Amino acid sequence: MLNTGAAMTHTEKWHHRPGANKTTFGFPQVRHRLHHHPGVTAHQIAAETTLHKMQPTAQPKVLFTEEPISAQEALLHGLLSRVVPEEQLEEETMRLKEEKDRLLEPSCGVIGVFGQGRLLQASPGQRSQVAPRCGQRRASGTMSQRQVLQVFEQYQKARTQFVQMVAELATRPQNIETLQNAGVMSLLRPLLLDVVPTIQQTAALALGRLANYNDDLAEAVVKGDILPQLVYSLAEQNRFYKKAAAFVLRAVAKHSPQLAQAIVDCGALDTLVICLEDFDPGVKESAAWALGYIARHNAGYSKSVRAISYETVTSCGGCGAVPLLVLCIQEPEIALKRIAASDLSDISKHSPELAQTVVDAGAIAHLAQMILNPDAKLKRQVLSALSQIAKHSVDLAEMVVEAEIFPVVLTCLKDKDEYVKKNASTLIREIAKHTPELSQLIVNAGGVAAVIDCIGSCKGNIRLPGIMMLGYVAAHSENLAMAVIISKVLPHDSKARRLFVTSGGLKKVQEIKAEPGSLLQEYINSINNCYPEEIVRPDSSSKPTSRSVYPLVVSAYHSKRLSSLGKSLAYYALIG
Repeated sequence: MLNTGAAMTHTEKWHHRPGANKTTFGFPQVRHRLHHHPGVTAHQIAAETTLHKMQPTAQPKVLFTEEPISAQEALLHGLLSRVVPEEQLEEETMRLKEEKDRLLEPSCGVIGVFGQGRLLQASPGQRSQVAPRCGQRRASGTMSQRQVLQVFEQYQKARTQFVQMVAELATRPQNIETLQNAGVMSLLRPLLLDVVPTIQQTAALALGRLANYNDDLAEAVVKGDILPQLVYSLAEQNRFYKKAAAFVLRAVAKHSPQLAQAIVDCGALDTLVICLEDFDPGVKESAAWALGYIARHNAGYSKSVRAISYETVTSCGGCGAVPLLVLCIQEPEIALKRIAASDLSDISKHSPELAQTVVDAGAIAHLAQMILNPDAKLKRQVLSALSQIAKHSVDLAEMVVEAEIFPVVLTCLKDKDEYVKKNASTLIREIAKHTPELSQLIVNAGGVAAVIDCIGSCKGNIRLPGIMMLGYVAAHSENLAMAVIISKVLPHDSKARRLFVTSGGLKKVQEIKAEPGSLLQEYINSINNCYPEEIVRPDSSSKPTSRSVYPLVVSAYHSKRLSSLGKSLAYYALIG
């Protein structure tokens, strides 16, 4: 409660008296009976305070009772000139003070106002002394310090709203073209160096979402010289900015080898590898994502991007990315494990040398331990990484087998996730194709029966790795069980028939010496009946024109210079 006698006296000479809407007014001296002095009347007390501004009928209530009055009552009785919300009281008071100072300030060269409108003019000497003071008062009265700061606050608020809105709009595909035509890239670029961290982070997020949409916008990021800013800030900023900047690099690199090469050229690899050592798991994950998108491009697209084969990544950052990725798969965060395993897969697929780099870092043992992890997405990446290692050579395949993946990997053939089944079949296929001994190991572990069950429970392309695995095993063995299995699979699957031919399985079956009329011969005949005569026996005299066609078709299929369309035509030529 405000003391109306003390708190309001300072404003009595100015007719504007604002008050907060929650304020109450009273005369606390009543309880101490301080105003009960002989010879002092209520009119005198009212005259000495601002109570004289109240209506006479309302003065006794304040003077002789302790009951306070509300702000609305004070406004009604003339004690206040206006009532404003409590949070706006200070702003309103400052505004009124500035208005008062401006109205009461004399013009330069005029000292004051006297009498009935007569002005006292200053002499030239006096005018020179008055003018600076007038200018100072005018400057202070025109815009206060708070108002100046409000200009900057509004500017910051506008920048924040802009980047937040652009980041939100960029999540909807229908807005992308409009944003691009409006020149949004050039507007976001300077905000990457904004003094406000949240604006920097949101600007990077918006750029990442735009670049992620198509290669045109990704190229705009490269041509706009935005990448050097990101790389520079990536090593200096906080973890939130690091994640946003890595997202932009990932969004640019994913579209083409050329754009991935642009990431490499701006020096991003060293910084990304350093981020793999960051304390925050989210920063590690974002850096691993960016490295993965750079790694997965094939180096053979053009000479200009040949260096992007993951040798660049493995050699950068001092100790290289591979040992750090192996450490990442040992972290407790599942998301980080997934992307680290995916990166190791992308590294291994390019060459035996890079696969050996992964093996030397001790990756196989840690990957093998995660085959039975309950997370399906992690199992996909783990099985894929082991497959990419095993495919290159007998030695690498044997190293994978020595990690005791059998019979554990066979349980993945019964997984609920279709792609876990496919990747498990692919791993078994990549091991089986190398030698009869490795194929026999798979047979002894019960792998053939497990693959057959998997083929029967899957549809479409999910079945193909398993079917090819059976073809490889058949090419190494004359086992009757293989003939039974294959004879039951091939009649019902055209893709399986094509793969059985191109993998060499059909040719190997023809080399089996079975006694006429035996059960083995019957199964061989069942397999042969799935193909035209000229494919089963290309040298048969029944179709002399096919004798020269078949070798040419097979040779064309295995030619490295043949396009994918040509290989498809060779497929269909082989099976009729």
